[in-house]
Amino acid sequence: MNFIKIYKREILYAVIIFIFLSFIGVFISYKFYIQSEQNFIDRALKTNKYIILSELNSLTDMSDITYDIRINQPDVLLLMYMANHTKAKNTYRIQLYKKLLPVYKSLKKHGIRQLHFHLPGSISFLRFHKPDKYEDSLEGIRYTIDLVNKTKKVVRGFEEGRIFNGFRNVYPLFYENEFIGTVEISFSAVPAIKSLNYLHLGFYGFLIRNDLITKKVWKEERIHYIPSKAIQEYSWDKKVLFAILGNKDKIKTLRHLETILKGKLPKVIKKDIALRISYNGKDYLAFFIPVKNVKGEYAAAFAGFVPEVFFKKNHHKFIFMGISAIGFNFFLALLIFILLKKDKDSKLSLEKKSIVDPLTGLLNRRGFYKLSESIVAAAERKNRPVSLMFADIDHFKQINDKHGHHIGDRILKEFARILRSNLRKSDIISRWGGEEFLILLNDTDTQQAKKVAEKIRKIVEDSQTSPKFTVSFGVTQKRKEEKLDSAIERADKLLYKAKTTGRNKVVSD
Repeated sequence: MNFIKIYKREILYAVIIFIFLSFIGVFISYKFYIQSEQNFIDRALKTNKYIILSELNSLTDMSDITYDIRINQPDVLLLMYMANHTKAKNTYRIQLYKKLLPVYKSLKKHGIRQLHFHLPGSISFLRFHKPDKYEDSLEGIRYTIDLVNKTKKVVRGFEEGRIFNGFRNVYPLFYENEFIGTVEISFSAVPAIKSLNYLHLGFYGFLIRNDLITKKVWKEERIHYIPSKAIQEYSWDKKVLFAILGNKDKIKTLRHLETILKGKLPKVIKKDIALRISYNGKDYLAFFIPVKNVKGEYAAAFAGFVPEVFFKKNHHKFIFMGISAIGFNFFLALLIFILLKKDKDSKLSLEKKSIVDPLTGLLNRRGFYKLSESIVAAAERKNRPVSLMFADIDHFKQINDKHGHHIGDRILKEFARILRSNLRKSDIISRWGGEEFLILLNDTDTQQAKKVAEKIRKIVEDSQTSPKFTVSFGVTQKRKEEKLDSAIERADKLLYKAKTTGRNKVVSD
C-alpha cells in the first residue's frame, strides 16, 4: 500500500501511457486487418473477372472457327442466296435447318446458345433455338445486326434480344460478292459462371437492366427474369440461375444474400464491385462485374456470393496483432505523420486557391499553365496531338447590362458546368478571363477537337437556361515544337473570326 502511495503519480502516468500505446497498437493492427481483407477482395475479384473473360474469349474463338469452317461455305451460302432471290424461302429455310442442325446441337454442348440467320435488312430468317419464329423485323431491336448490315463487317458484343440475351458474334454473309444477309453465333453467361463455380462453389447469377428487358424482350419471354432484391433496376436471368444453382433452395439462399445488399449498391453497375457480407454465421464475398453492350451502355452484370473462410482467419490474425503490436515507435511515427500531413494539407490548400477561379471552380490562367506544361511535354515526347479550344460567351456584356452581373455570373457558372460534364478528366479546362474559356484537349487532333466544340456549342444552344446564351469557339492543334503561347494566340484569332462572322459557331484552322 505504501508503494502505491509513494508512486501514485508515476503509476498513473504508466497506466495512461500503457492505455494510449495499447490503443495505438490496436489501431495499427486494425488498419493492417482492413488492408489485408481489401487485398484479398481485390485479388478474388480480379481472379473471377479473369475466369469470366477467359471463358468468353474461348467461346468467341469457337464462334469464329464455326463460322469459318462450317457456315462461310458454298453450300450454306447458296441456300441463303436462293432465299434472297426466290419466293420459296421456306424451302431453303428447311434445307438450311436440316444441314446445320447437327452443328447447332454440337455447339450447344460446348456453351453456344444461339445460331440465328438473318436476311438483309435485319429480317429474321432462321432461329435454331426457335425455328417456328421467323420473318420478324429486328431493325431497331438488334443493334448488332443493323450495324453489320451497314458496315458489312463482323460485330461482337453483349446485347439483349427478343428471346435471349447473349454475347453475340454477328458475321456478314456474301455469295459471289453479293451481300446476302448475316448470321449470329452467340452464347449466354452460363459457361462463364460455370467456370467460376468449378473454381469455388458459390451462388452465381447474371443481372440484366430492366429497361432493356422491357424494350426488347417479347412479353411472353419476360417470365424468364426475376426482379433483383439488391438493385431495383435489374433482374436475374432465371435460366442462368437454374443452370448454375439447379434448385429452388439454392436460389432462395441467393435471394436472402442479395437482400443484405439492398440500398448499398449503385442503381447502375458501372465498375467492378466486391465486398464482404455475413449471413447465417457465414462470411461471403459478394461481387458484381459490369457488362457493356455493343452501344457502350452498362447493360448487365455478372454477380456472385462466394463462401469464404479467409475473413474469419483474418479476424483471428487481427486479434493477435492487436495484442502484440504495441510500442512507442508507433506513436512517434503516427505523430510525425499527422504533423507532416497537416503541414502538407495547409500548403496544398493555399496552392489550390492560387490556381482556381473562385466563381466557376475551374482553373484560372495560372492553373492552366501549371497543369498543361507536363501534358504538352508528354504529348511532344510521344508524338501525340494536343488541341486547344478557345471559347467566348456571345454578347456577354449585353447580358450583364440587361440582366445584371449576378445573372452574368450564373451564366458563367452554367457554362463551366457544361464544360465539366462534357469533357474528359484528362482535359484541362480554364476560365481565361471574363467570359473567355480556354480548354486543352490531350491526345486530340483538330478534327476531333472541332467535333467536341460543336457538340458543346449545340448543348449550350439547346439548353433551357434563362436567359438563353450562345458560345463561339476557336479551335486549333498545337504544332510540333511550337510554343504553347503561339497556339493559344492562333486559337484566339480563330475565336475572333468566329465572333466577327456571325457568332454561335466553331472556327478551326
